[in-house]
Formats: sequence, C-alpha cells, structure tokens
Amino acid sequence: MVRRQKPTAATQRSVAARKAAALRTVTGTQPEALRQQCLEALAPCAQADLALFYRAGVVSNGVAIRDVQLRSAGCSTEVLRGLRERLGAPEFRTQWGAMLRSTWQADRWAYATRVTPWDNRFVADSQMASVEEYRKMPLVTFARRHAGVESQLRMAVHAGRVFAGWVGLFRQVGQERFTEADAQALTPLEESLKAVLAMAARMEDGGPVCPPGDLLVAPTGRILFASSQVAAWLERPWLRDAVRKAVRAWDSRKDRHAWDWCMGSLRLCGLRLDGAAVAYVIQVEPVQPILAPAAAMLTPRQAAVVSCVTAGQSTAAAAVALGMSIHTLRTHLKSAYAALGVGTRAELVRVMASDSARKS
Repeated sequence: MVRRQKPTAATQRSVAARKAAALRTVTGTQPEALRQQCLEALAPCAQADLALFYRAGVVSNGVAIRDVQLRSAGCSTEVLRGLRERLGAPEFRTQWGAMLRSTWQADRWAYATRVTPWDNRFVADSQMASVEEYRKMPLVTFARRHAGVESQLRMAVHAGRVFAGWVGLFRQVGQERFTEADAQALTPLEESLKAVLAMAARMEDGGPVCPPGDLLVAPTGRILFASSQVAAWLERPWLRDAVRKAVRAWDSRKDRHAWDWCMGSLRLCGLRLDGAAVAYVIQVEPVQPILAPAAAMLTPRQAAVVSCVTAGQSTAAAAVALGMSIHTLRTHLKSAYAALGVGTRAELVRVMASDSARKS
C-alpha cells in the first residue's frame, strides 16, 4: 500500500474551517440526510480512507447498533461497497451488538467510555493507548478483521445527556496512524458537527416512546396491516422507509426467514411468510437512547458545586466550602442546570440521585 504525503496542519485546519462554515447552514427533515452531510464535510478534512458514523441504543436484550453510515474519504468504490454490504447486513449488526454487550453493560456505557463534555472532541487512537494495547482492544480487532481499517480519529457526540453517536475518520491497515496533531486540526469543525448530529438525534428520538406493535408488510415494503399500538410509529415520516430497507435487505437472503434489525429509534424483528404470496410479520420495538451519567455532563467545578448543593448546603455555605464567591457559585450552578436540563434544585437532586442509583 502506497503511503500518502501528509498535508500541513495549517492546510487541514483551513479545510476544516471551510467545512464548518458550510455545516452551519445545513437544514433538513431526515436524520440520515443530516448525518450524511456531516460525513461529506468531514471526509476531506484529513487524509483518511473512510468517514463513519454509528450510534448504539438500548433494546430489550441489551445494546444494539442502530445507525451506521459511511462515506469514502480515499478508499476505492469497491472497498466502500464491500464495507456497506458488511456493515449494513442485519446479521453483522447483530454480531456487532453482541460484541458491544460483552464489552459494556448498557446502563454503564458512558462510564465505560469515559465520555465527558470537555472530552467531547476528536481524539486519535494514538492518544488512547499504546500501539500494542490499542490493537488488542476488541473493537479494534473487530474493525481490522471485518472492515480492514485500524487507525481512527473519532469524536463522541451528545445531545444533552442523550448519546447521539460516534463520528470519525479511519485509515486502512498499513497507513500511518492518526496523531494528536490530526485531531487538533479538526477543532474548527467540532462544534458544527456536534450541532448537526445532535439535531439529527433529537429529530430521530422526538415524540413519545411508542409501545411494541406488529406490522404485516408486502415485499415492496407497503404496510398491509398495523396493530393499534403502531399507530404512533406510523406518524414518523422515516418509519416506512426503514421498513422498506429492512425488507429489501432480508428479502435478498432467501435462506433466512427470521431476522432482527435495528434502525433509527426502532427495532424490527420479523418473520418471512412464504406461501401463495410472500409477506412479512414485523414486530416494532422502541430503541431507547443511551443516557450519559449526570456526573459526566459536568465540569469538575460544576460537579463540586452540585455535590454541595445536593447535600443540602445553602448557597452561602457552599461558596465558603469551595472557596469561591456566591456570584461564581451561582454561575457554575446555572451552567450545571443547563447541562443537565433541570430548572430547580429539587429536579437537580432527583437527577443526581437517579445517577447514583445507576452506579450502584
């Protein structure tokens, strides 16, 4: 494999700044389209072979991969097509989800990945661990074996406490590893990417959580029957498209009759009925978003203020204990409220108590 000549950091930052400006004007009504625009902006910003977005969620049997999107940044069309086929295959996602379940407990995902807002930036794999340790990590071994990619430059994104996904660049095995300088060069793009991906997550997760229900679907993806529980699902514009994609993906596998696939905020568990006419019975189940722990959304100073306040200390007493003015303490407390999406001390106490219960 021929190694590419690396552009200067100034060139990388200039490209990232131009793409960030373009992303600030992005609009759309489809989460998938918004994420694809993010990948298109990210792809040319550093020498890489692949731009990737993926998201996970919580289902009845643990963690599941719910969205995977790709964009070529340097790899061939043939390689990209092969990656799309493998990463998009329902059985591959099932395997991927099983591996994630064995690595992290769903309720402690954010604890295990140590995601915090001030670390919510691009990080190169060379910053994560030594070469030997990094290459032994289960996710890295999995990506190298199945996708032929190894070095990565990625960022975790949250929409409030909701995990909105990972986005990043990958290089194929044999290419030079990403460095901290590569990560810093993407700094101008970070806020714009996070804003658009958070918008997509809110759009996808918006609305009430719908109960499980059943569909009867024709091979064309047309919904022939929907149980009453699925009525609210049908109001979501992307559901019908998701059902069509699932049917097409599984209809190409004539040897498979039962299947399980997550896409967006729903999980589709189906059974193909082969008779005088082919039809699909599909159970729709909500995929719950993964929530970051409340403590992970706070800076160290905010966390210290919240700890004092939730322990019952008055504003004045907490300010004295922490060695800051009352004005400064109130500023930190206001920022903590915004980060956690609460408006009162009672709500703050409730959120932090719930967070402590998850840790235990």
